[in-house]
Amino acid sequence: MDSVEKKPKKKKAACTLLLSASPHHIQRDRSTLHRLGIENTVAQQEIGGALRFLQKNRVSLIICDESIGDSHGLHLVRALQKNTRLSKIPLVFSSTNVNPQAVLQAIASGAGGYLVRPYSMDNFKKQLRRAIEGKVTGDMRQKARKQTQPVQPAQMEEQDPSAPRQISRTARLQSYCRKGRKCLIEKEWNQAIVEFRKAIAIDDMFLPACEGLIEAWMNKENRAQTEKYICRTADIYRLNGEFEKAAKILKERRYIGKDEEALVESGCELVKNGDWEDAGEAFHRAEEKAPNPRSVHAKMARACQFTRRPEASAIQLAKALAKASGGRSAKECFHLIWGPSPRRARPRQRNKKAPSHNLSTGISDAWKVFCYTVQAFRQEAQST
Repeated sequence: MDSVEKKPKKKKAACTLLLSASPHHIQRDRSTLHRLGIENTVAQQEIGGALRFLQKNRVSLIICDESIGDSHGLHLVRALQKNTRLSKIPLVFSSTNVNPQAVLQAIASGAGGYLVRPYSMDNFKKQLRRAIEGKVTGDMRQKARKQTQPVQPAQMEEQDPSAPRQISRTARLQSYCRKGRKCLIEKEWNQAIVEFRKAIAIDDMFLPACEGLIEAWMNKENRAQTEKYICRTADIYRLNGEFEKAAKILKERRYIGKDEEALVESGCELVKNGDWEDAGEAFHRAEEKAPNPRSVHAKMARACQFTRRPEASAIQLAKALAKASGGRSAKECFHLIWGPSPRRARPRQRNKKAPSHNLSTGISDAWKVFCYTVQAFRQEAQST
């Protein structure tokens, strides 16, 4: 019997990836590519989705917009250059910014072409050809990096003559972050921001610096700056493939600038929806801000009372609160929310059986009763 030969699977045709948060830009780029005969295009509006698509599919060209969700397109461009396979894909960076510094930053980050919006067909063709043919060489990128570097090593040596001549980039980043952490411990928020920003000036995707800026701006109660660095930190996690951490840190946005009452309201709403983990986190933050945590516990109990199964809801909320606080047990948290559990009634003791008497004792008792009865009868007869 002849063996059946398996036909080799056909590889999927490479496509062009369009990265932009603007549907208008995506539609314009797609129609322009169709006019050039490029019909296989895929659009993505977030960095996470773009990275997942790039890892699983063949892409022949990337057109990356300046705005991708809550992030900047250059963050993705720099991340792609760290991957050997993805760095070989021709990339055109598009923006409305005509500043020469913006062009240099894009080239230094790894872009092969820079497209200024709105663009003409000739300019579009020119930038695509420039990226595909790889006309931007390594020397050109190196020159662009030197021109866009905010602080030159020579300038640092002039500012600090006692410092060694050659300081590695990693050592400087760690030094700035170490100083920033020290300022956070001493609650010097402004100085901490200065130190972390020095690290960001060297590498705007340095995770410890972004996390430090989140903490500093949060303590200064600056909502806009806190959200900015939360989004950037989430982008870094997504670029590293740590999507759970990205989702976790994005949850911090809902608690920024909220006082005790707002946190309690959020917690009550989450209890209604059955989101116990987030409800426990919200109530835990309310406990930390409340002058009297007992008032928060009373509101937690009240929120549970409006559910279908109040006591079961209190148990779930106690578990979530214990997980959020970290130092308390679920039983202790349940006691705070629901109060002490009622004591169980002791089981009734069965009546003990009367001790059994032997036969001689019974006869003697009967004889005594008989004698007493006869004596009483005689006394009654004499009296009559």
